[in-house]
Amino acid sequence: MYPVCEECRELWRQYSLATAIHIQLDNKLRFAALKNQCELIETLTRETEGAERTRSELRESIHKHEAAHKISAVRARLHSASSAGAHTM
Repeated sequence: MYPVCEECRELWRQYSLATAIHIQLDNKLRFAALKNQCELIETLTRETEGAERTRSELRESIHKHEAAHKISAVRARLHSASSAGAHTM
């Protein structure tokens, strides 16, 4: 994570929440399977798969956002290097 980036913080907050929900649903699904609750298994399977997709989408958003930070950092270094070179001439 990069310093003081509100979008990073929000993405990681959402990812943390999505992870907790996914794990909670997965645990409920496993428990329903142990008790052979077929109708509940079907419902929880759909919900668990949806939570997994949400978690995956957020993970991808985090990777893209962090990549944008890296690109910005490289551009800033290049700009400062070219500015420093211009001052020494």
